[in-house]
Amino acid sequence: MAVMELIKTCIYKKSGQVNWQQVRKEFSGVAPYLVPFFKCCTIYGILWLPEHGQPGVAPTLVKCLPVLSLMSFVFFQGVSTSYNRKILAGLTFSCVGDGLLVWQKAYEELFIIGMSMFAVAMMLYISAFGFSPFGVKQCLFCSSVMAMCYAVFIPPLIHRSIMLTSVAVYIFLLGLAEWRALASVSLEGGAIRWRKLYAALGISLFIISDTILGVNKFIHPIVCQRLLVMSTYYAAQLFISLSVINSHIFLAINKEK
Repeated sequence: MAVMELIKTCIYKKSGQVNWQQVRKEFSGVAPYLVPFFKCCTIYGILWLPEHGQPGVAPTLVKCLPVLSLMSFVFFQGVSTSYNRKILAGLTFSCVGDGLLVWQKAYEELFIIGMSMFAVAMMLYISAFGFSPFGVKQCLFCSSVMAMCYAVFIPPLIHRSIMLTSVAVYIFLLGLAEWRALASVSLEGGAIRWRKLYAALGISLFIISDTILGVNKFIHPIVCQRLLVMSTYYAAQLFISLSVINSHIFLAINKEK
């Protein structure tokens, strides 16, 4: 019921009536393109190939398949807008990061390189979200949360200056992305831009995934950490990808206001 109410407030005609024909058209048009993503996630879960020791091409490919399918989804939604192109580029760098992290246990230096790929992805997402409106409350909230997250990682990394600096930069980018995603969820003529809600939820899940990964790697092993990390990570990328749906339509609505 809550979902239907959200749709009613987000997709509407100027007269205030819900454009249900547009709702059906949008969701029926999107669903087939998401089938490959869920199939790839299922394959990853069923195979559950080991990512320790000397990894191979198969675990790398299987891990990257869900994000590759989302890249295809975004591409077929259209890359005529700057927003969509930046989301696609962010997914591309994320996919490279996924592949590198599979090999990081065999080659420790690949962890920082992989994290750098995700940092570039975050910068692309931040650029896509934009810096208007500013969102003072969201800025203060995200700054506080990310500062606490960083404080947790200082003790175990205090003697590893390069890693500590890398983690600090990455946490800063995560916080910046969350701030911009939350700030962009604004009311416009009584309607919430529902695609922006997807982006905000996606970045939030991204932070949860990376926090679990970081705690497991640097602080204390977490039971079922791989399942928790990958499920929240794939969900995060899915919601971020969904934010490209009909972005040009909502820009047109903005101009009419």
